[in-house]
Amino acid sequence: MARRKRPRRATGRPRKLERATRLRFEKLLSSLSVGLIHVNARDTNVAIERALQQVVTFLGVDRGGLHERAEGRPRLQVSCARPGLEESPPVTAEDQFPWVSGRLLEGEVVRFSRLEELPEATAVDRASFTRAGTRSKLLIPLRDGGSILGVLSFATVRRGYIWPDDLVDRLRFLSQAFAGVLDRRRMELSLGERLRFEQLLSSLAAAFSHLSPADFDPAIQQGLRQVVDFLGVDRGSLIEFTRDGTAARSWAVEEWMDVGEFPWMTARLQRGEVINVS
Repeated sequence: MARRKRPRRATGRPRKLERATRLRFEKLLSSLSVGLIHVNARDTNVAIERALQQVVTFLGVDRGGLHERAEGRPRLQVSCARPGLEESPPVTAEDQFPWVSGRLLEGEVVRFSRLEELPEATAVDRASFTRAGTRSKLLIPLRDGGSILGVLSFATVRRGYIWPDDLVDRLRFLSQAFAGVLDRRRMELSLGERLRFEQLLSSLAAAFSHLSPADFDPAIQQGLRQVVDFLGVDRGSLIEFTRDGTAARSWAVEEWMDVGEFPWMTARLQRGEVINVS
């Protein structure tokens, strides 16, 4: 009697393919992290977009983005998408994504494979994701110590996408490299801005050192305008006090300040105090 053949057991090939894919992904992330170390402020956008595009292509997702969170200055926003797709609104827009932005500000990772996985309290967020055509999304806060520098995100619109823990962990490793880029960019821009301001002040000091009486008032007015424009503020003024503390002359950009209307502030200025009101 012929022996019945037993069904062949599944080989380990799929597992080896998965392991090989994971290894290639780790090599990609490591290469991208090293490449981002020496990026200067001028090349930040190009470097980030190139890195995002490589991750998007490898994962087979539809969108990738990095949105900087910066108060009081222009925000860096870099994104890439599959051809034919429009860019999605930044998840740092609190009016459109109140629940998500709140979690990100607390340093939490937000992910969902289907919109239905979001809590009931996320009606506004879900509506915004629906308008953008988002089916699944992963959002990772970019941190520098305790502060949140921005958000790294990936999304799909064609189908749902599962974001397993090991994938999230690897992308969090990459997010540290992106956070380093943003931090260095801020430092470089800050130093450059400080240097330009010091150069402006030096040029004004040199110009004021040899003014004739006829040129004094126009030069002061022009200098005030240059400082106002550099700082990006709306108004600027200069008040001259006599030795007995009364206001003798003043110059202003946009609006003249009557010191008589601000007795508390005037008294402190006369004592040499600096007043800073946010």
